[in-house]
Amino acid sequence: MDTLHEKLMAAAGELVDSGIIGAGGGAISVRLPEGAGFLITPPGFNRMRIAPDSVWQITPGGDILGKRRKPPLDTNIHLRIYAARPDVESIVISHGPMTIVTGICQVPILPITMDSIPFADIPRVQYDPSGLVDMGLLVADAIGNAPALLLLNHGAVAVGSTIEQAVERAEALEEIAYVMVISHLLQRIPTTLPAEAVEIIKQAGL
Repeated sequence: MDTLHEKLMAAAGELVDSGIIGAGGGAISVRLPEGAGFLITPPGFNRMRIAPDSVWQITPGGDILGKRRKPPLDTNIHLRIYAARPDVESIVISHGPMTIVTGICQVPILPITMDSIPFADIPRVQYDPSGLVDMGLLVADAIGNAPALLLLNHGAVAVGSTIEQAVERAEALEEIAYVMVISHLLQRIPTTLPAEAVEIIKQAGL
């Protein structure tokens, strides 16, 4: 678990530095072996307060191990995705400004570069913090086998088979969202890659 703690803290620090996760919200988690649940960064953390004892361990039942408090609403999103996606080992819920704008302004993500192809037409789900909707079930169902999902009025969810992949996808999504927002502001439709090239890249898993 020590290695997972170290990887989680390093990834959290990178995401804080990138500006897409931190005091304003967001979290990164990693699945624990043998069905022991997962580790997750607590709400409102920042680089100065990322330490092993600040990381929460969430049980398969959704409780914070060793703490008498109720997990934040978004924790259930992590819990439900892990239950639905055995291939997912890490999850990032980011609050990147360009990702948020892309969602709330309904800016499409087009296959304009190789990096954008995995995110073209990714699912979009309206975020509802009221508690009247099980956001975990809603997101887990909507994301399907996609690498990411836009949470409208909230941010985005990126998943990966490793912590590194989940972080890379969260950062890549914010970068491509930036390009799409700029194109939207310029009121120009960007040139997309040829459909044949997109299909070849998809099949190659690039």
